[in-house]
Amino acid sequence: RDVPTLLRAIHDARRSFPVLADFESRGQLALWHDRGGALGLVTVNRGHGSVLRVATPAGDPWPGVAALRLPANWTGHAELALDARLQAPAPDSLRLAIRVDDYEARNDSQWASRSYTVTHAWRTLRFPLAGLHTRGQGRLLQLDDIFALNVFLVRPPAAAAFELDNVRLESAGAGD
Repeated sequence: RDVPTLLRAIHDARRSFPVLADFESRGQLALWHDRGGALGLVTVNRGHGSVLRVATPAGDPWPGVAALRLPANWTGHAELALDARLQAPAPDSLRLAIRVDDYEARNDSQWASRSYTVTHAWRTLRFPLAGLHTRGQGRLLQLDDIFALNVFLVRPPAAAAFELDNVRLESAGAGD
C-alpha cells in the first residue's frame, strides 16, 4: 500500500537534488523515519511554508530522525547544509548532531558525525564533506554511496522538539 508513496518520494528527491528535502510535500515524509520521536509537517510563518517537526520523548539519549533512500552520490558537493531550531518543549539550547553513513557503514559500523548547539532561533548548520573520515577506524567516507542521514538530539535532559528545513548539498560556504 505504501509503495507508490515511497517510489514517488524517491523520484521527487532525485528530481530536486541537490536539495534533499524542503518539506513542502507530505510525500517527503516517506523517506524520513523517527528515531524515538514523533514526526510531522507544520507550517511556520517563515516565508516558505512547511518544516519537519520532531517531538522527542524524555529518557531517550539520541532521539531524532533518519533519512533513507535519498540520492546516494554526494560527490562534487563540499557540504551538507540544513536549517534547524528548537521548538517548545525544549530548554534554551541543546546539542543537535548530524550523522552520515555510507553503504559500507552497515558492515563496519563506521560513520561521520558532528554536533552543533541549537537554540529557538533558526540556524543554518554546515557539515563539511570534503575529505570526511569516519569515527573509529577513520576510513574515508564514500561520498558516492551515501546510505543514511541522521539528525538527532544529544542526550536531552527532558522531552524536547526541534524543526528542520531546507536540507541540501552545497558548494563551500561559511562553515560553522
